[in-house]
Amino acid sequence: LSHADLSHADLSHADLSHADLSHALLDYTILDYADLRWAILHSTKMKRSSLHGAYLRMAHLEYTDLSMADLSSTDLQKSNLDHTIFLKADLSNASLIEATLNCVNLCDAELIHADLTSASIIQTEITDGGLDRSIYLLKDFIAWDIKWVDIPFPLLVQHGELIEDIDDDWYLLNNYDYNENKF
Repeated sequence: LSHADLSHADLSHADLSHADLSHALLDYTILDYADLRWAILHSTKMKRSSLHGAYLRMAHLEYTDLSMADLSSTDLQKSNLDHTIFLKADLSNASLIEATLNCVNLCDAELIHADLTSASIIQTEITDGGLDRSIYLLKDFIAWDIKWVDIPFPLLVQHGELIEDIDDDWYLLNNYDYNENKF
């Protein structure tokens, strides 16, 4: 299926585990609850695709364009998401436990109740308070190297344990854009 044009196809519940979908065109494709474990989705185009409840554990999604895709309740545990584009994607209730997000674009992504516990987040772009109500550990948050995250101060102070831990150590957030003018 490499380089295949599967745009607008209904592949819901399909078993695509280990499938090579690299460079495929999957725009507007329905992949709800599809099994995509270990699938190769390198450079796949998936704009506005629906992957609601899809099983993507340990999938390879490097350089994939998932902007505006529905990934709510998707299992992305231990997936490699290097350079993946999630612009405006719905990742609410998604499991990203131990996922690798290196140079990922999560701008305007919906991350409500997304589980980012123990995820490796390096040089990732997150905007619009995207971490508010996400599930993550304090140690994870401090270790992340986020290129730019815009969390309005009223939302930031809700994370009392975080504020308490970094009270005098704002250098821990020197990768973040916490400009006082924004508050």
